[in-house]
Amino acid sequence: MIRPIVCLTIISMAGALIASAQVGNSGMPLLKLSVTGRSLAMGYTSALEDGPGAIQGNPAGVQYPAPSSGTRLLFTHQEWIQDARTEFLGASTPLSDSQTLCLSLLTTTVSNIEIRTVPGPAEGTFTSRDLALGLTYAQELSEEVRAGVTVRYLYQKIFVNDATGYSFDAGVRVGLPVEGLDAGVAILNLGQMTVLQQERTKLPAMARGGLSYHYKPIDDISLAVTGDLVRIFPEKRFYGGVGGEVWFQQVVALRLGNEFGSDARGFAAGLGVAYEMFSLDYAFAKLSQDLGTTHTFTLGLVL
Repeated sequence: MIRPIVCLTIISMAGALIASAQVGNSGMPLLKLSVTGRSLAMGYTSALEDGPGAIQGNPAGVQYPAPSSGTRLLFTHQEWIQDARTEFLGASTPLSDSQTLCLSLLTTTVSNIEIRTVPGPAEGTFTSRDLALGLTYAQELSEEVRAGVTVRYLYQKIFVNDATGYSFDAGVRVGLPVEGLDAGVAILNLGQMTVLQQERTKLPAMARGGLSYHYKPIDDISLAVTGDLVRIFPEKRFYGGVGGEVWFQQVVALRLGNEFGSDARGFAAGLGVAYEMFSLDYAFAKLSQDLGTTHTFTLGLVL
Protein backbone atom coordinates (compact mmCIF):
# COMPACT_ATOMS: atom_id res chain seq x y z
CA MET A 1 0.00 0.00 0.00
CA ILE A 2 2.91 2.38 0.67
CA ARG A 3 4.17 2.37 -2.91
CA PRO A 4 1.07 4.00 -4.53
CA ILE A 5 0.94 6.54 -1.69
CA VAL A 6 4.57 7.49 -2.29
CA CYS A 7 4.00 7.80 -6.04
CA LEU A 8 1.05 10.10 -5.49
CA THR A 9 3.07 12.10 -3.00
CA ILE A 10 5.90 12.67 -5.45
CA ILE A 11 3.41 13.87 -8.07
CA SER A 12 1.89 16.30 -5.55
CA MET A 13 5.30 17.61 -4.51
CA ALA A 14 6.40 18.18 -8.09
CA GLY A 15 3.75 20.81 -8.59
CA ALA A 16 4.74 22.65 -5.43
CA LEU A 17 8.52 22.47 -5.76
CA ILE A 18 8.88 23.35 -9.43
CA ALA A 19 8.75 26.96 -8.30
CA SER A 20 11.79 26.56 -6.11
CA ALA A 21 13.98 24.59 -8.49
CA GLN A 22 13.96 23.39 -12.04
CA VAL A 23 12.69 19.81 -12.05
CA GLY A 24 15.17 17.47 -13.76
CA ASN A 25 17.19 14.37 -13.15
CA SER A 26 18.10 15.35 -9.59
CA GLY A 27 16.42 15.71 -6.22
CA MET A 28 16.86 17.77 -3.02
CA PRO A 29 15.75 20.95 -4.84
CA LEU A 30 16.48 23.12 -1.80
CA LEU A 31 20.20 22.78 -2.65
CA LYS A 32 19.56 24.83 -5.80
CA LEU A 33 17.79 27.72 -4.08
CA SER A 34 18.88 31.30 -3.55
CA VAL A 35 18.62 31.86 0.19
CA THR A 36 18.63 35.67 0.41
CA GLY A 37 16.23 38.29 -0.84
CA ARG A 38 19.17 40.10 -2.40
CA SER A 39 20.38 37.22 -4.57
CA LEU A 40 16.88 36.21 -5.63
CA ALA A 41 15.94 39.77 -6.60
CA MET A 42 19.08 39.97 -8.73
CA GLY A 43 18.23 37.05 -11.00
CA TYR A 44 19.13 34.21 -8.61
CA THR A 45 22.79 35.26 -8.80
CA SER A 46 25.35 34.75 -6.05
CA ALA A 47 28.47 36.64 -7.14
CA LEU A 48 27.73 39.58 -4.80
CA GLU A 49 26.84 37.56 -1.71
CA ASP A 50 29.02 37.91 1.38
CA GLY A 51 28.47 36.47 4.85
CA PRO A 52 26.16 33.54 5.74
CA GLY A 53 24.00 33.98 2.62
CA ALA A 54 26.96 33.09 0.39
CA ILE A 55 26.92 29.39 1.28
CA GLN A 56 24.42 28.48 -1.46
CA GLY A 57 26.44 30.02 -4.27
CA ASN A 58 30.06 30.13 -3.18
CA PRO A 59 31.29 29.33 0.35
CA ALA A 60 34.31 31.62 -0.15
CA GLY A 61 31.97 34.58 0.33
CA VAL A 62 31.40 33.60 3.97
CA GLN A 63 34.75 35.30 4.67
CA TYR A 64 33.58 38.89 4.65
CA PRO A 65 35.99 41.34 2.98
CA ALA A 66 38.34 43.16 5.37
CA PRO A 67 38.13 45.33 7.38
CA SER A 68 34.56 44.24 8.28
CA SER A 69 34.27 41.84 11.20
CA GLY A 70 31.83 40.63 13.82
CA THR A 71 29.29 37.85 14.11
CA ARG A 72 26.62 37.88 11.41
CA LEU A 73 23.15 36.37 11.66
CA LEU A 74 20.83 35.84 8.71
CA PHE A 75 17.25 34.57 8.58
CA THR A 76 15.25 34.03 5.39
CA HIS A 77 11.62 33.06 4.89
CA GLN A 78 10.35 32.16 1.41
CA GLU A 79 6.72 31.56 0.43
CA TRP A 80 6.20 29.40 -2.64
CA ILE A 81 3.04 27.84 -4.04
CA GLN A 82 0.77 25.13 -2.62
CA ASP A 83 1.93 25.57 1.00
CA ALA A 84 5.62 25.19 0.12
CA ARG A 85 7.91 27.19 2.40
CA THR A 86 11.67 27.55 2.73
CA GLU A 87 13.49 28.73 5.85
CA PHE A 88 17.19 29.55 6.14
CA LEU A 89 19.18 30.38 9.24
CA GLY A 90 22.88 31.19 9.06
CA ALA A 91 25.38 32.42 11.63
CA SER A 92 28.99 33.28 10.87
CA THR A 93 31.71 34.34 13.29
CA PRO A 94 35.37 35.26 12.67
CA LEU A 95 38.02 32.93 14.05
CA SER A 96 40.68 35.53 13.24
CA ASP A 97 41.11 38.49 10.90
CA SER A 98 41.33 36.12 7.94
CA GLN A 99 39.23 33.09 8.95
CA THR A 100 35.48 32.63 9.41
CA LEU A 101 33.26 29.75 10.52
CA CYS A 102 29.57 29.55 9.58
CA LEU A 103 26.71 27.29 10.73
CA SER A 104 23.62 27.05 8.53
CA LEU A 105 20.23 25.37 8.52
CA LEU A 106 18.11 25.20 5.36
CA THR A 107 14.75 23.47 5.15
CA THR A 108 11.90 23.26 2.65
CA THR A 109 8.48 22.13 3.87
CA VAL A 110 5.41 21.19 1.85
CA SER A 111 2.29 21.03 3.99
CA ASN A 112 -1.17 19.57 3.47
CA ILE A 113 -0.21 16.95 0.89
CA GLU A 114 -3.28 14.81 0.37
CA ILE A 115 -3.14 11.02 0.71
CA ARG A 116 -5.13 9.10 -1.91
CA THR A 117 -4.80 5.42 -2.71
CA VAL A 118 -8.09 5.24 -4.66
CA PRO A 119 -10.17 7.87 -6.48
CA GLY A 120 -12.33 9.95 -4.18
CA PRO A 121 -11.93 12.12 -1.11
CA ALA A 122 -8.49 12.41 0.47
CA GLU A 123 -7.80 9.93 3.25
CA GLY A 124 -5.73 12.48 5.13
CA THR A 125 -2.81 14.87 4.78
CA PHE A 126 0.83 14.96 5.80
CA THR A 127 3.90 17.21 5.60
CA SER A 128 7.04 16.51 3.55
CA ARG A 129 10.43 18.02 4.36
CA ASP A 130 13.97 18.40 2.99
CA LEU A 131 16.70 19.61 5.34
CA ALA A 132 20.37 20.60 5.04
CA LEU A 133 22.57 21.33 8.06
CA GLY A 134 25.91 22.84 7.09
CA LEU A 135 29.29 23.86 8.48
CA THR A 136 31.42 26.25 6.39
CA TYR A 137 35.04 27.31 6.81
CA ALA A 138 36.31 30.27 4.77
CA GLN A 139 39.68 31.99 4.69
CA GLU A 140 41.26 35.04 3.11
CA LEU A 141 44.33 33.70 1.32
CA SER A 142 45.54 37.12 0.20
CA GLU A 143 44.16 40.62 -0.18
CA GLU A 144 42.41 39.58 -3.40
CA VAL A 145 41.65 35.88 -2.87
CA ARG A 146 39.15 34.14 -0.59
CA ALA A 147 38.38 30.40 -0.44
CA GLY A 148 35.80 28.31 1.41
CA VAL A 149 34.49 24.78 1.90
CA THR A 150 31.16 23.48 3.22
CA VAL A 151 30.13 20.05 4.51
CA ARG A 152 26.44 19.29 4.96
CA TYR A 153 24.25 16.69 6.60
CA LEU A 154 21.12 16.08 4.48
CA TYR A 155 17.73 14.68 5.46
CA GLN A 156 14.67 13.97 3.35
CA LYS A 157 11.26 12.66 4.40
CA ILE A 158 8.26 11.81 2.23
CA PHE A 159 5.31 10.33 4.14
CA VAL A 160 6.77 7.43 6.20
CA ASN A 161 9.92 7.09 4.09
CA ASP A 162 13.10 9.00 4.86
CA ALA A 163 16.74 9.16 3.79
CA THR A 164 19.94 10.82 4.95
CA GLY A 165 23.09 11.89 3.15
CA TYR A 166 25.97 14.33 2.91
CA SER A 167 27.35 16.87 0.48
CA PHE A 168 30.48 18.98 -0.03
CA ASP A 169 30.98 22.44 -1.57
CA ALA A 170 34.16 24.34 -2.42
CA GLY A 171 34.69 27.78 -3.92
CA VAL A 172 37.10 30.65 -4.60
CA ARG A 173 36.48 34.40 -4.93
CA VAL A 174 39.08 36.61 -6.64
CA GLY A 175 39.43 40.36 -7.00
CA LEU A 176 40.43 41.09 -10.61
CA PRO A 177 42.89 43.78 -11.77
CA VAL A 178 40.01 46.04 -12.88
CA GLU A 179 38.91 48.08 -9.87
CA GLY A 180 35.50 46.94 -8.59
CA LEU A 181 35.46 43.71 -10.64
CA ASP A 182 35.35 40.35 -8.84
CA ALA A 183 35.00 36.75 -10.02
CA GLY A 184 34.07 33.51 -8.31
CA VAL A 185 33.87 29.82 -9.14
CA ALA A 186 32.46 26.97 -7.06
CA ILE A 187 31.66 23.26 -7.19
CA LEU A 188 28.55 22.45 -5.18
CA ASN A 189 26.51 19.50 -3.90
CA LEU A 190 28.99 16.66 -4.31
CA GLY A 191 27.78 13.71 -2.22
CA GLN A 192 25.05 11.11 -1.99
CA MET A 193 21.88 10.05 -0.19
CA THR A 194 20.82 6.74 1.29
CA VAL A 195 17.97 4.84 -0.37
CA LEU A 196 14.53 6.46 -0.17
CA GLN A 197 12.16 3.48 -0.28
CA GLN A 198 13.73 1.84 -3.37
CA GLU A 199 15.97 4.46 -4.98
CA ARG A 200 18.65 6.98 -4.01
CA THR A 201 17.89 10.63 -4.55
CA LYS A 202 20.47 12.10 -6.92
CA LEU A 203 21.94 15.36 -5.66
CA PRO A 204 22.02 18.41 -7.98
CA ALA A 205 25.82 18.54 -8.35
CA MET A 206 26.73 21.77 -10.11
CA ALA A 207 29.44 24.17 -11.15
CA ARG A 208 28.81 27.88 -10.71
CA GLY A 209 30.76 30.87 -11.97
CA GLY A 210 30.01 34.52 -11.52
CA LEU A 211 31.20 38.09 -12.04
CA SER A 212 30.28 41.23 -10.13
CA TYR A 213 31.16 44.86 -10.71
CA HIS A 214 30.84 47.73 -8.21
CA TYR A 215 30.85 51.38 -9.18
CA LYS A 216 30.27 54.56 -7.19
CA PRO A 217 29.53 57.49 -9.51
CA ILE A 218 28.89 59.95 -6.64
CA ASP A 219 29.18 59.85 -2.86
CA ASP A 220 25.52 59.08 -2.12
CA ILE A 221 24.92 56.46 -4.84
CA SER A 222 26.60 53.13 -5.52
CA LEU A 223 25.82 50.69 -8.32
CA ALA A 224 26.48 46.97 -8.75
CA VAL A 225 25.81 44.47 -11.53
CA THR A 226 26.25 40.72 -11.38
CA GLY A 227 25.99 37.68 -13.62
CA ASP A 228 26.09 33.94 -12.94
CA LEU A 229 26.37 30.85 -15.13
CA VAL A 230 25.39 27.48 -13.62
CA ARG A 231 25.77 23.96 -14.96
CA ILE A 232 23.72 21.29 -13.14
CA PHE A 233 25.37 18.03 -14.14
CA PRO A 234 22.56 15.46 -13.61
CA GLU A 235 20.15 17.63 -15.58
CA LYS A 236 22.68 18.41 -18.34
CA ARG A 237 21.47 21.99 -18.49
CA PHE A 238 22.89 25.49 -18.15
CA TYR A 239 21.21 28.31 -16.29
CA GLY A 240 22.17 31.96 -16.28
CA GLY A 241 21.22 35.02 -14.31
CA VAL A 242 21.88 38.75 -14.42
CA GLY A 243 20.98 41.45 -11.96
CA GLY A 244 21.67 44.95 -10.76
CA GLU A 245 21.19 47.10 -7.69
CA VAL A 246 21.35 50.78 -6.80
CA TRP A 247 22.11 51.90 -3.24
CA PHE A 248 21.08 55.36 -2.04
CA GLN A 249 23.26 56.62 0.83
CA GLN A 250 23.92 52.97 1.72
CA VAL A 251 20.47 52.90 3.32
CA VAL A 252 17.98 51.94 0.60
CA ALA A 253 18.60 49.61 -2.36
CA LEU A 254 16.52 48.87 -5.45
CA ARG A 255 17.15 45.61 -7.36
CA LEU A 256 16.16 43.95 -10.64
CA GLY A 257 17.17 40.63 -12.18
CA ASN A 258 16.28 37.82 -14.52
CA GLU A 259 17.13 34.13 -14.71
CA PHE A 260 17.54 32.40 -18.08
CA GLY A 261 17.20 28.72 -18.94
CA SER A 262 14.60 27.85 -16.32
CA ASP A 263 11.12 26.71 -17.32
CA ALA A 264 9.64 28.14 -14.12
CA ARG A 265 11.60 31.23 -13.11
CA GLY A 266 12.47 34.49 -14.80
CA PHE A 267 11.94 38.11 -13.79
CA ALA A 268 12.61 39.18 -10.18
CA ALA A 269 12.76 42.46 -8.30
CA GLY A 270 13.21 43.67 -4.78
CA LEU A 271 14.46 46.25 -2.35
CA GLY A 272 16.69 46.42 0.69
CA VAL A 273 17.03 48.61 3.75
CA ALA A 274 20.10 48.82 5.99
CA TYR A 275 20.48 50.78 9.21
CA GLU A 276 23.42 50.40 11.56
CA MET A 277 23.48 46.69 12.62
CA PHE A 278 20.21 45.69 10.90
CA SER A 279 19.27 44.91 7.30
CA LEU A 280 16.04 43.79 5.65
CA ASP A 281 15.73 42.54 2.07
CA TYR A 282 12.60 41.66 0.11
CA ALA A 283 12.35 39.91 -3.26
CA PHE A 284 9.42 39.31 -5.57
CA ALA A 285 9.67 36.75 -8.35
CA LYS A 286 7.09 35.96 -10.98
CA LEU A 287 6.88 32.29 -11.90
CA SER A 288 5.95 31.07 -15.36
CA GLN A 289 3.52 28.31 -16.33
CA ASP A 290 0.76 30.03 -14.29
CA LEU A 291 2.52 29.07 -11.07
CA GLY A 292 1.96 32.49 -9.51
CA THR A 293 4.55 34.44 -7.56
CA THR A 294 6.98 33.95 -4.72
CA HIS A 295 7.98 36.27 -1.90
CA THR A 296 11.25 36.23 0.04
CA PHE A 297 12.14 38.12 3.22
CA THR A 298 15.66 38.20 4.67
CA LEU A 299 16.60 39.74 8.01
CA GLY A 300 20.29 40.36 8.77
CA LEU A 301 22.02 41.33 11.99
CA VAL A 302 25.68 42.22 12.69
CA LEU A 303 26.82 41.87 16.32
